[in-house]
Amino acid sequence: MLQPKQNIFMALIAQFILIVQSKKWTVTAGEAYRPTFVEKIYVNRGLSKGMNSFHCKRLAMDLNFFEPESEKPCYEKDKIKELAEIWKSLHPNCVWGGDFKNINDTDHFEFNPDVINSKFDNSIDISDWNKKVLANENITKLIDAEKKEV
Repeated sequence: MLQPKQNIFMALIAQFILIVQSKKWTVTAGEAYRPTFVEKIYVNRGLSKGMNSFHCKRLAMDLNFFEPESEKPCYEKDKIKELAEIWKSLHPNCVWGGDFKNINDTDHFEFNPDVINSKFDNSIDISDWNKKVLANENITKLIDAEKKEV
């Protein structure tokens, strides 16, 4: 059943975005769910290797990162790697597309239940991350601004 895995994935993505924002980076959403007919088009055009994309399972999301004070998205592997290491530290099934062997997909983040990544650090307390992130003055301002707009 995919729903429990999708739920974990979305919670991890939310956590990850808050951590990245606490580092003064901006994050926007790229592709998340990919319908099968779109995946077929990607495969036919050579943009995807096969019909087994985790986007189709709602277990992958592409994220756009903007360095502090920048309006241009950053896809440079060396710059995103620090953020990706945080992602991989959140759960043993967190995978980053920048680590793929046949393609450099630096904006791709997925939850793959069949893989245990070597970067997972089970000593990290996620609740501790929550406390640090929510204590960050900039995040608090963003959350307060969002509440006022709603």
